[in-house]
Amino acid sequence: MKVFCTGASGYIGGSVAAHRAASGHQVTGLVRTIEKADAVRARGIEPLLGTLDDAERLAQAAQAADIVVNAANADHHGAVATLLGALAGSGKLFIHTSGSSIVGKRTRGHRSDAIFDESTPIAPS
Repeated sequence: MKVFCTGASGYIGGSVAAHRAASGHQVTGLVRTIEKADAVRARGIEPLLGTLDDAERLAQAAQAADIVVNAANADHHGAVATLLGALAGSGKLFIHTSGSSIVGKRTRGHRSDAIFDESTPIAPS
């Protein structure tokens, strides 16, 4: 199966892309830099250099895939519109993810100066 994954060098997208590649799927992953391209290639993922603003590149990759996973930025409206437009009528699966965290602060959208590192006591939210 052909999978296109945005955020292929990130936490969620990287996990999804690496797992699909390890399962024998042909995975193409969107990355922003040559260094990230090298890193995902080492995990069996074919890198596609670009950004979420590269509408034509996103559309082509989506149309070439059987499944599209958008794990780069849940709030990037343009990328979602492009990917959904490219898949319209195809019957192909589109998975849209958001961030994931067990450590955080409920600021309801307001900026916080909180810093979480290895020494921070964990109180899962």
